[in-house]
Amino acid sequence: MTVGVRALAEQMLREGDLVSGFSARPRPIDAIRAHQKIQDERPENYTAEVSVSHTIEEELFDLKIGGRIDGLFPASSENPPMVEEIKTTLMDPSHFSADPFPENPIHWGQGKIYAYLYLLANDLEEIGVQLTYAHLKTGEIRSFQKSFPIETLADFFHEVIGRYRRWAEIAVNWKIERDRSIRELAFPFPGYRPGQREMAVSVYRTIREGKQLMVGAPTGIGKTAAAIFPAVKALGEEHIDKLFFLAARTTGKGAAEKSAAHLEENGLRFRWLTLTAKARICFSVDGPCNAVSCPYAVGYYDRLDAGLAELLDLPRLTRQVIESVAEKHLLCPFELSLELILWADGIICDYNYAFDPKAYLRRIFDEKGKYGLLIDEAHNLVDRSREMFSAEIDKASVLAARKSLRGKRDALYRTLGKINSWMLQEKKGLDRKEKEDRNGNCFIADSPSPPEDLLSLLTAFTKAMEPRLSASAADPPPQALLDLFFEALDFLRVAQGFDETYALLYSAPEKNLSVRLFCIDPAPQMRAALCRSRSAILFSATLSPAPYFKTVLGLDEDADELYLSSPFPESHLKVLCANRISTRFKDRDATLSRVVESLAALVSGKKGNYLLFFPSYAYMEKALERFSGMVYDVKILVQAPGMGERERLQFMEHFMTARVSGEREGTLAGFAVMGGVFGEGIDLVGDRLSGAAIVGVGLPGISLERELIKQHFEGEYGAGYAYAYQFPGINRVLQAAGRVIRTEMDRGVVLLIDDRYFSFRYRNLLPKEWTPAAVLGPKDLKTALSQFWKSNGDRDASRNINLHHRTINGEDPCPAFKKSSSSR
Repeated sequence: MTVGVRALAEQMLREGDLVSGFSARPRPIDAIRAHQKIQDERPENYTAEVSVSHTIEEELFDLKIGGRIDGLFPASSENPPMVEEIKTTLMDPSHFSADPFPENPIHWGQGKIYAYLYLLANDLEEIGVQLTYAHLKTGEIRSFQKSFPIETLADFFHEVIGRYRRWAEIAVNWKIERDRSIRELAFPFPGYRPGQREMAVSVYRTIREGKQLMVGAPTGIGKTAAAIFPAVKALGEEHIDKLFFLAARTTGKGAAEKSAAHLEENGLRFRWLTLTAKARICFSVDGPCNAVSCPYAVGYYDRLDAGLAELLDLPRLTRQVIESVAEKHLLCPFELSLELILWADGIICDYNYAFDPKAYLRRIFDEKGKYGLLIDEAHNLVDRSREMFSAEIDKASVLAARKSLRGKRDALYRTLGKINSWMLQEKKGLDRKEKEDRNGNCFIADSPSPPEDLLSLLTAFTKAMEPRLSASAADPPPQALLDLFFEALDFLRVAQGFDETYALLYSAPEKNLSVRLFCIDPAPQMRAALCRSRSAILFSATLSPAPYFKTVLGLDEDADELYLSSPFPESHLKVLCANRISTRFKDRDATLSRVVESLAALVSGKKGNYLLFFPSYAYMEKALERFSGMVYDVKILVQAPGMGERERLQFMEHFMTARVSGEREGTLAGFAVMGGVFGEGIDLVGDRLSGAAIVGVGLPGISLERELIKQHFEGEYGAGYAYAYQFPGINRVLQAAGRVIRTEMDRGVVLLIDDRYFSFRYRNLLPKEWTPAAVLGPKDLKTALSQFWKSNGDRDASRNINLHHRTINGEDPCPAFKKSSSSR
């Protein structure tokens, strides 16, 4: 085992409260330059960057402690040699200059360990330690010196190592047990579904070779198990050190947890950790996050070891488990879950923990590591990445922050006033703008780069905030002020990388003004984020066309692709197309009656549950009004904009409970919007969903942002319309249609309503197993539905799944992927 001196000191010498002080994070390059400047100013006989290491032989392992001393002053006739540890800081300058200077046990501990390792290597009896602090903004330097005999340093070092040994033995014993269980692990089901083993082998090979892979795998293949099982095998063979399952939704994380449970039931010993957003897991969500008022922060590090020891005996660290232990030991559950990252083998979390510059796990991803990324429902990553890499400041937030100061007319109050005045001036100028979207309130700024005046004001604001955010601040800042601080930091960060992949946008609804740095093309930043890991596997039922996703998500040119066919017989799904109806924006009023007649024919074909998807709320409302007057024996549910979790669950509950049992009482029709919460990520198996209608081709609404995407990719690849509208639209269509057939027992209908589906441009984007049948009108549609339901009504729903174990190119690339003898 190898541990760095800094990590050893930070892990073993923490004590006291969980400090929640914030400050603008210094750029690594600034810290490096400050170190180099100090080193260059030292005497000629000073030696910079001195490597030291020492190995301790233990029963289970050899422990190597090492690192690089920032600098070494040689011995003189009066003094022993002295190691120097340099620290850069952005603390409040008044605190930096105060006496006595706050003594940091971790910093002194790091210096003392370096000093002891140097003593051992050079057979010395005494040595000095100098801590040098450099303030990155003021340039002020402060140094503090102490001398230590070898006996004092030896006692200190062995005490620290003794504490570390306990945790090292836990880690080594767990690794031995984990790796043994991985070697013995078989696939946790009786056999592979069609296509599942092919996916599993590809995932394993990709991780083994340190590459990237895109997998288009339709519903029913068992994507989650086919990704996690081979990744665990690869970790057991040390191709990766840590596994991340990244999901866009709670349902994705739930599927991963379920798959982890299956593997555990089959003998796997693997420590899984599920990360939950701070706002959802915090015990003091309504109170400020500081050691003054939060009992879970006071004395946090004094109780941490007991909580960790209890959790490390458990294989699956879910939200419920972490909350229970955190409550028992009075520990902040969010910080506790972050602490567990270093101990976990697999981490189940949201995309933002790996990609979002505001939230990614710096303790993991600040440097490239042997990590494997399993990216679930990766089609969502296109829009999510644009959101993560964009930034916005608005006038309403500035006014709310200023108001929260409650009349404290200090420098911070005045700075917020200047920001507000700048926005007022800009808003007045927007009346003369001519470039606007359909809403009449979004504009492309004349400037090709972020306004320097605003950047200067935001920088002044973040500086003025630092005294209020330091650990020694008497009162925590109001939430509105804190929110604006983080928004300003994000805006300044994005502004530093502003280039041709960005656009500066203004929007001015009513009395507000928003300034947005919009990420048009996330590929460069996604590429950099993906490169922090050894391997990445992106999988979804809708990752087509491949060049679009590879380009926008910044994948390597040699990234592999795997596209699998549906494991279900084509006869289980009837795809019909009303191909003589145009749903283009200009034709919608003229064809609305024909659209509604087709929907009425669909739901009258068989008693059951149906989802009817539309491209927009406005269009849906018009259709709903006509539909309600046309059918009288159908129960209607309607998706509302901004539905909360409770309302969404109530909507879904109707589909879950209204199941066919003998003779069904009636039919349920749910009106929903493509790309919304009901368009993906929901499972309505069996008789819970009989069919779905897709009105239109799913095109996103026309907006300034979409037009900018179109313009950018037209210039780059000559495919602007496709990248901005067509490809995102067809993915919405396929996701909505994917709700119908979820298992081998299901039968259902998909009705496509638009004449464009039979054009080459769109037919080529539909799944190859689809054979859409044209229906000329409601009568033709009813006939086709009657024939389909009649042919499926008396058929036994069960069928045998082909359990197979194939070889590739005559050889078995991974013998571990043979079927298990255990039962499902």
